[in-house]
Amino acid sequence: MTYLTFTSVPHSRVSFLQIMANFFEKRRENAARKQTVYALNSLGNHALKDLAIDRSEIFSAAYVSPSDRRRGFMQ
Repeated sequence: MTYLTFTSVPHSRVSFLQIMANFFEKRRENAARKQTVYALNSLGNHALKDLAIDRSEIFSAAYVSPSDRRRGFMQ
């Protein structure tokens, strides 16, 4: 007879917990990206120029991976 303890968790439960953790991590990342787009859109043209971001690049600055970009941003 096998007893479940806190150290032995069934495989299906571990998979479910990992799926849920990934889901909430993606939601957190999406919320952060939306907040970044909102914050950058609220800046004026001069502030965006100081950050070396054109208004047309706001979406890609928030959503595109830096390694996928042709032109890098100052970090």
